Amino acid sequence: GIAAVWRGWKYSRHDANPLWPPLSLFVQVMSSRVFAMLVALAIFAGLGGTFPLEDVSVAAWGPVIIATIISAVIPGFLLLPTAVAVRSLVNKSSSIGYLSRFFAGAVVLTLVMTPFSLLAVLIFISGRTAALIVFIAGIFLVNVMAHNMSEARDRTRRRAREFENLGKLGDEILKAPAEPSLLRGLLDTHISKLFPEDHLEIKLFELENEHVWQPFRLTYPPRHRPVADDIWQQLCGVNETYITIHQVTLPGHKAPYGDAVGAKIQAVKLGDGGDEPTCIGGIYLLRNYEVGKISDALDSVQFLASQVSSAIYRLEIHAETAALNKIEQELEFAGHIQNSFLPKTIPNVDGWQLAAVLEPARQTSGDFYDFVPLENNHLGILVADVSDKGTGAALYMALSRTLIRTYAMEHPSQPEVAFTLANERIMADTQTEQFVTAFYGVLDCSSGILTYVNAGHNPPYLIRGSNGQEVEALGRTGIPLGMFEDMKWEKAQTHIDVGDLLLMYTDGVTEAQNGDEELYDDERLIAVGLANLGHAATDIQEAVVNSIHDFVGDAPQFDDITLVVVSRDSMT
Repeated sequence: GIAAVWRGWKYSRHDANPLWPPLSLFVQVMSSRVFAMLVALAIFAGLGGTFPLEDVSVAAWGPVIIATIISAVIPGFLLLPTAVAVRSLVNKSSSIGYLSRFFAGAVVLTLVMTPFSLLAVLIFISGRTAALIVFIAGIFLVNVMAHNMSEARDRTRRRAREFENLGKLGDEILKAPAEPSLLRGLLDTHISKLFPEDHLEIKLFELENEHVWQPFRLTYPPRHRPVADDIWQQLCGVNETYITIHQVTLPGHKAPYGDAVGAKIQAVKLGDGGDEPTCIGGIYLLRNYEVGKISDALDSVQFLASQVSSAIYRLEIHAETAALNKIEQELEFAGHIQNSFLPKTIPNVDGWQLAAVLEPARQTSGDFYDFVPLENNHLGILVADVSDKGTGAALYMALSRTLIRTYAMEHPSQPEVAFTLANERIMADTQTEQFVTAFYGVLDCSSGILTYVNAGHNPPYLIRGSNGQEVEALGRTGIPLGMFEDMKWEKAQTHIDVGDLLLMYTDGVTEAQNGDEELYDDERLIAVGLANLGHAATDIQEAVVNSIHDFVGDAPQFDDITLVVVSRDSMT
């Protein structure tokens, strides 16, 4: 009866009527026990039992055992409604399985204690008071130890079940496609299995910036009132990854329901270089005092938070990879378009050999070369380099190449005019700090006269095989295109004789670096040209490119490599 009042008082703190639960529980327990005892005594008397019990024979103890069994079974039946009511007070359902376990536990527990009760009776009858006191104390200590062992077993089973369910959830998250909507669906499916005896809430915040996840809030049980916003603010405001909230009182309750723990769901923005993780949500778990300690659930809650964080990181990686793949495809497509601007074939001119190569450092290039067919057996030869790299440089290259080619064909004998007009259009049509260095020469294929303009470009080298291997640098005649308006360029002339070699290139050739950060430089380029005088233009091109690769070794290529080779091998 005292135990019933104690349990009823504890449950009354969670009920609107503080008097009814303890009184109801006391009446039900006492009435069931009194009724069961009266029935057992009536059966005991009917079977020939006598009071006081002094005979210790088997025949005399038969009615005692039968009456004891009946006194244990009857309360099991009578207390089933009480068990249902108690479960409802702590927001728990009463299934057939639970009621069966409750009935069996009530009966078996009473029957297990029966031999000890009978033994106590025998000791009392024998008049050994000291032995009886020691015996009762021993039973009490054994019950305490059994209670503690039972609680430890329950904690172990609960934690094993929690981690088993968390493991299943983790497996499904890993196997599921990286879709933001699927994360909420998986959590919603598993939330009732993760912590079935507790109040649980999982929340992802709606942040200002665009993110790959969708904000949501899941609560279990569904009727549980959502956690107040100040709890989430408190969680995100601390340096630790979790907070503990003691003595949480639910709405309508008069006493604390239990303790709670909140764990952060965190994310690190890709590319932040190791910045502190951002709190993007949280997990809140409220555990009733009757279920266990909140500290027992901390590891499981943090594990669940890390699973959600890992799932979000996987979403971000997937989105980042998809974006990079899209950019990769776009760059590859842009590279194909850019390659279409380059000459598909090298012109075949009697008495001349031409070769050209462009090795981009990325999918797209800022370098370009061109051969412009002109009237009267003239050929325009262009090599240029945009100041930047990447997609922007590729677009600038396409514009510059088109303008230079257009005005070069309109003014076939005036390359300086072509550059002036191209510069005006570049300045009018672009709003960028990019510029382009370019060398453009008009070659008279009959006479060998080269009329050229060098707009801030690396000077091509004319190696004269006809005149003691003299090297002539075709220097700048103006600034790069796209820097200033109203600019003029001067033209210059030189002559290419039989046996002479002209090397036109971009700075990716002479500024190629090896692992020791040494430059390939102009001297090595000239040396390869001198060593290959008289060879075919394609052989000279391959010799220069191979020399660059041998020099660079395993060092990465930082800039585009462009080379145009022009050699005169016979009189026309």
